[in-house]
Amino acid sequence: MFKASSWKIGLTLLLIVLALSTVAWWATGKYFNPREDYTHPPPGTYTQPITDLDPAKVSVGVSFEKAVEIAKKIWDFPDVVPIGKLLNDSVEGRRYWDLIFVYGGRAVGIVTIDADTGELVALTDHRYPAGVDNIGDLNKVVEIARGVLAKIGVKEEILSDPVVTRYTVNTGQLHEGILYDVKWRQTYNGLPVLGGIVIVTINPEVKRPVDIAVRLYNVTGVDTLPRVPREEAVSRARDFLASKGYNVSG
Repeated sequence: MFKASSWKIGLTLLLIVLALSTVAWWATGKYFNPREDYTHPPPGTYTQPITDLDPAKVSVGVSFEKAVEIAKKIWDFPDVVPIGKLLNDSVEGRRYWDLIFVYGGRAVGIVTIDADTGELVALTDHRYPAGVDNIGDLNKVVEIARGVLAKIGVKEEILSDPVVTRYTVNTGQLHEGILYDVKWRQTYNGLPVLGGIVIVTINPEVKRPVDIAVRLYNVTGVDTLPRVPREEAVSRARDFLASKGYNVSG
C-alpha cells in the first residue's frame, strides 16, 4: 500500500513540475529550433489570416446575389438561398464569398467564390457519402473530373497531366468509404507554376464529383528561358542551404 501511494505521489509531483516547466517555457515567448530561436509576435499583434468582412461596408466586384447565381450555375444544389459570409484572406490577398447551402435542416454543400473575379475557389457536396467503388477504371475517373474542368471554365492546356489517387476515408469524416482525387498542377511553357493546382474528388459509388479545389494564377509574359545551367543552379542551392545550417551532403 505504501509503495503504491508513493508511486502516485511521485507521478503527481512529476506532472506538476512538467506543467510548471511548460508555463515557464511559453512565458519566455520562444520555442526551440535546431538552428535558431524565433520569438513569437508580441501579445496582441497576431491577426488571423482569414477574417469576416461587413458586406455593407466593403465594396467587392461580385455581389452576394451574383455569387449565388454563379454557384448555382456550376452545381445542382437545392434551389434555396444559402447562408453567405464575406471573408478576407490576408495571406492570399483575396476576398471570398462563402456560401453554405442548407436543405432539410442540414448543410448539403459549401461553395467558395472569389468576391472580386467570380471564380470558383472551392466546392464541397455533402449529399453523397462514399461507400463502394462502382467505377474501378482510372480513365473513367479522369473523364468525370475533366467534365468539371469544362464546367468551371478551366482549360486543360494550362495544366499538367492528371495524377489520380485512390484512398479510403474512415468513418466519421466528411465522406466515408472510397474516394478518388484527380490532381492537376498549373503549368506555363511546360514549367510548373508554384501553388497553381486543381483537385477534383470523385465519389465512385455515385460516380460524381463531391469536392473541387481551384487555385490558378494569371501568368503571362514571363521569360522562362534558363540563364543558369542546371549544375550551377544545384551548386548555388547547396551553398545557400549549407549557409543556413542544413546538411546537404549526399
